[in-house]
Amino acid sequence: MKTLWFVSLVAITAALTVGGVLFLVAQAEPPLGGSLVFAIAALTVFVCGPVCVAAVAIYWDVRNTDARRYFRVYLRVVLVLEFLASVAIVTYAALEGSSIWLPVAFIGIGGALTGLVVFASPRIAAKYRKPEVQVVWAPITRAEIVRGVRTIAIWFLGTLVVVLVGFAFVQPDAPLERTLVALQLAFTAGAVASVFVSVPFARRLGAITGSDISRTSNIARVVIQGKAMDLNEAEQDAAAKYAATWQTVQAFQLGFLALFYVGIAFSQLDTFVAGSTTGLAVPVLSLLAATAVIIGPLAVLQIRRARRYAREHAHRLPVAA
Repeated sequence: MKTLWFVSLVAITAALTVGGVLFLVAQAEPPLGGSLVFAIAALTVFVCGPVCVAAVAIYWDVRNTDARRYFRVYLRVVLVLEFLASVAIVTYAALEGSSIWLPVAFIGIGGALTGLVVFASPRIAAKYRKPEVQVVWAPITRAEIVRGVRTIAIWFLGTLVVVLVGFAFVQPDAPLERTLVALQLAFTAGAVASVFVSVPFARRLGAITGSDISRTSNIARVVIQGKAMDLNEAEQDAAAKYAATWQTVQAFQLGFLALFYVGIAFSQLDTFVAGSTTGLAVPVLSLLAATAVIIGPLAVLQIRRARRYAREHAHRLPVAA
């Protein structure tokens, strides 16, 4: 059930975001300026904020005291971001001379979605939540990792070849443009494949701690953040399993971000080559570069911490039959 909910949330997020961007571009006066970044940022927050709150309410049983506390903290963060998004959309409307209905609609719909999610998500989740099928934990083997990487490579190369061959017939006179578009789609396909590949690993990770958010948080602090905390024997065993599994899950997530970001970068490079740049290319590429500089080293550091913890506590892992 949780998997169905999350797939639905991803589909809704993608549809609302793409539809919102197309709407903003359609109503903007040409040529499109850099101020469109403010509107797209606001759109992203107003869509992803409520969706993320819904995801938390669905995954964790927020009727539990610890889960409710984390849910409230998460909600406060989303509300602060939505306030900043309100400022951003008002700034965009002022710079572009847009009608007052645009920021009013964004702020009103975004606030209504958040209120609806806060009220309805915990109740819907409680009504349809079923006992999860117990997943027996087992260490991720090298063969599974190789098979996952091979799957991603096949999706990437297959998409690249198919698109290049298709463009060779449809658009034979623009080899550079079609190559950039093909690379954009290939990297995006690889990113999508990495998500599907990591799903069984993520389920194995969730099987270690279950839906106990307090236990999960404590173990994550020890394994990922390197915090010194007192764990009982059962939690130490769980932490060893968590570290051994999390390092692989995080590696695939880092691969997803890398592939996805490179795909977006190629889409912006294509606008440069085609001479149809809108002023968004430079800000988008700069944002991608800055995000990669921050997230990349942090993710690698966390993976190393988890790997070191797993190595130092390998004696707590069950011996394979």
